[in-house]
Amino acid sequence: MDILIEGTIGLIVLIVVITFVIIYNTLVSLKRNADKAWANIDVLLQKRHDALTKLIDTVSSYMKYEKGLMAQITQLRSQWMNIPQTRFQVRLSLFLLLLRTILT
Repeated sequence: MDILIEGTIGLIVLIVVITFVIIYNTLVSLKRNADKAWANIDVLLQKRHDALTKLIDTVSSYMKYEKGLMAQITQLRSQWMNIPQTRFQVRLSLFLLLLRTILT
């Protein structure tokens, strides 16, 4: 009878220990998954930051180009307006130059 009681107690202790080990392993696994998720978020935020930096550089360079283009268009327009009406051929060549400047 004592062996039966000791065996039962031993079995209960073994089941409790195995349950605690399973719970502990599950919690460790969940913590690692959470850490991976936070690491993925950090990577995505870094990629977004890098993309925004590149976008700002691109927009800045395009803004410089656009500023130069507007200055050229303004200069050509003022030259166009200062040409007398009798010189239609010169006006036409300036118009084509303006058109070529806009299209490039």
